[in-house]
Amino acid sequence: MSRASSFERATLDPFYHELRTSLTLIQTCTDLLMHADQIGQADLRNFLQIIRRGGTRIDRLVRDYILLAKGEYGVLSEEKIAQPTSVLPPLNLALLEVRAESHDRGVEVVSDLPETMPLVLANPDHLRLIIERLLSVALRFVRNAGDAVVVQTRTMPDSVAVVFTVEGAPLTDEDLPRIFDRFFVPQNLPLSREQHGLGLDLPVVKSLVELYGGKVAIERLAKGNVFAFTIPRAEPETSRS
Repeated sequence: MSRASSFERATLDPFYHELRTSLTLIQTCTDLLMHADQIGQADLRNFLQIIRRGGTRIDRLVRDYILLAKGEYGVLSEEKIAQPTSVLPPLNLALLEVRAESHDRGVEVVSDLPETMPLVLANPDHLRLIIERLLSVALRFVRNAGDAVVVQTRTMPDSVAVVFTVEGAPLTDEDLPRIFDRFFVPQNLPLSREQHGLGLDLPVVKSLVELYGGKVAIERLAKGNVFAFTIPRAEPETSRS
């Protein structure tokens, strides 16, 4: 069986399932709105929010599927466009965006980031996507109010690392071998099915990180997990005079 055929068989069925689920919600809400003689503002707002969430979910599903397909067919490298850039601006922006939601859940996001770091070689848009998705995955494993997510960076001679250490539900022995499989979602996540995502975030992160010669590492702890990635530096220390 060809690599392309394997990719299609492994992804098309769950892709269609997720697509149908979101479309059904949108169609149901639309039908109710079209045939309702009277509807209150609160109900109207709820229906519109469901439609918007469904549309956002479909958009993300399609974009992720296209990105993974490009990687499988060997054309993602055309979007590589590696240039010197910093991990700090997209990391600080991602933290700013998640802190309000995390606060509502009683989750503390702790970070102690340096003011400057060595530049890495990556497409800034891809780097932003990597950070946003990996942080999003890490937060899904937080189980209880009062748990924390610790965000750190590390500078090594030839690369830069971003590390998210999460207090929460540890990955199981069954999860670890499949954690990068497309559409795989660990069973012990504390959030609802809608909140835990489509199971494409980690495959997308892995595909993009490896595109630039980096690595993704996931480690299970006694009471949590570590999610990390490395990206090569634009100017490794070994190349300096």
